[in-house]
Amino acid sequence: MIKYMCFLMFVLVPATSMALTPTPQDMNFEQCTYPGEALPSWSTAGNQGYNTQCAPVGTGAAQWSALISSASGHGQFGAIVQCMDAANFHGNIVFTGALATANVVNGYAGLWLRADAADGTVVAFDNMASRGVMGTTNFQNYQILLNIPQSAVRICFGSLLTGDGQVWAADLSLDSY
Repeated sequence: MIKYMCFLMFVLVPATSMALTPTPQDMNFEQCTYPGEALPSWSTAGNQGYNTQCAPVGTGAAQWSALISSASGHGQFGAIVQCMDAANFHGNIVFTGALATANVVNGYAGLWLRADAADGTVVAFDNMASRGVMGTTNFQNYQILLNIPQSAVRICFGSLLTGDGQVWAADLSLDSY
């Protein structure tokens, strides 16, 4: 177990213990078995007032998605998180996923990707802050392209919601390019 600090939107999240996996796990949420259950293989980060759960997709190849929803008026963020060893992911990587939103206001929804050095320094980061998804949208594909330096030992990634509303994330993948 490694202690790490999760930075999203420059908000400090309390340290969390999480085992690092060698590769991404359950990126299509296929371990979900019923709506509303906790997301297997994923952790959560953010502020109280945000809920994460398995949700059916309804269309497309994916059967399940991760749903992040907020209670009205919180205006901060909620996220799903997975961290892995960066050993096999140095150089240019792409994190892709399909997102759908409902009533996202006072913030945005998006994917996020971060790489950390051994001392916890963030060496690469993108949370779609400048191109986040707002309002109500159907599933659309999004991507983050980052160069992960050799100094990275850990890669953390997921989906996030800032402000109010709901976001569904499905068909996630993390690959070299």
